[in-house]
Amino acid sequence: MTDPIGAIEDRFPKLVAEGYGLTSVPTDAYNCVAWVARDIAQWWGPGVDGYYWPFPSQDDSLTSFITLFRSLGFEECPDGTLEADIEKIAIYGNDDEFEHVAFQRNDGSWSSKLGELGDIRHDRVDSIAGPGFFEYSNVVAYITARGKYVGHSAYETCGALK
Repeated sequence: MTDPIGAIEDRFPKLVAEGYGLTSVPTDAYNCVAWVARDIAQWWGPGVDGYYWPFPSQDDSLTSFITLFRSLGFEECPDGTLEADIEKIAIYGNDDEFEHVAFQRNDGSWSSKLGELGDIRHDRVDSIAGPGFFEYSNVVAYITARGKYVGHSAYETCGALK
């Protein structure tokens, strides 16, 4: 990919106005689910050969992903309001379909791995949601790892590239 910033801005136009920064180089080695799980070595997803999935069930429903995040120590919470030293994640989707997950950084911004594109920091949780082909549906659930915050700074390899 020759222009990752151009690709991000084409696919997620609200990011330009609302603020974002590229925090890693583009890679297809891992996805948003792996990013939240802090696994930058493999793509996570049910029912696809070559992808990692920790459960025997190959169900790809929203419910299945919420079960996954619970197994990683998260529990449902009412919203994405910043709380000191508490990690929260936002799950995007519709009905019972999972589309994306982002985590809240300790400054209140959000971090997303955008498919094969890099990881980004975005100021607003809804900056990547919209009607566009690549944009995600709205946030359908917030969940938290109450009582702990494990930052991703060690994984953000490029600092802010934009």
